[in-house]
Amino acid sequence: MGERCGNYCGVECINGYCPIALRDEYMERGYDIVHNCGECSYYRGCEDCYFADKPELCEPHFVKYNTEESNKEEVTGNAQISSAADY
Repeated sequence: MGERCGNYCGVECINGYCPIALRDEYMERGYDIVHNCGECSYYRGCEDCYFADKPELCEPHFVKYNTEESNKEEVTGNAQISSAADY
């Protein structure tokens, strides 16, 4: 499973380009959709996090997200764990 900061708030999260917020539009246009923050390609960690230079607000805690990549690694017998949407 991918591990990312649960308090992450990057530039794309707040500038109107969050792929989760635009999921319906992405589906209409035939783009790949993002089911959770763990799948987001815009994640940059502390590099672009709004809270990184605000120590009084930055409370990092790491969350294990169930991503498609992690699902491919967790194969049990012949059955592969599904990549159901995490909302």
